[in-house]
Amino acid sequence: MPDIPSSFDQLQTPCFLVDVDIVKKNAEKMQERCKKLGVKLRPHMKTHKTTEAGEILTNGTKQRIVVSTLNEAEFFADNGFDDILYAFPLTEDKINRCVYINN
Repeated sequence: MPDIPSSFDQLQTPCFLVDVDIVKKNAEKMQERCKKLGVKLRPHMKTHKTTEAGEILTNGTKQRIVVSTLNEAEFFADNGFDDILYAFPLTEDKINRCVYINN
C-alpha cells in the first residue's frame, strides 16, 4: 500500500479532496432549510458519485436522490438507496434497464 501523503504538495494529481466536516455542516444546513420550508430534499449525486456522500446528503436515510445516468441509478440502488429520480427524459431503449434497476 502506498504511503499516505502528509502534505498537499505530496499529493498526486488530479485527486479528489473532501473536508468531511464541511460537507456534513453544509448538508445539515440544506436539510434544516428544507425542513423550515416544508419540502423534502432530493440531493443530486452527479458530482460526488459516492455512497458515503450520499448517506451524508440524505441524513442517513438513503432515500430521495437524483441521478444523471442509469449507471448511477444502478450503483446507488445496489448500495441500498431508493426513491431514485432519473433526471433525464426516459427513452424507450432504457425502459427494460429501469425495470431491472427497480427490482
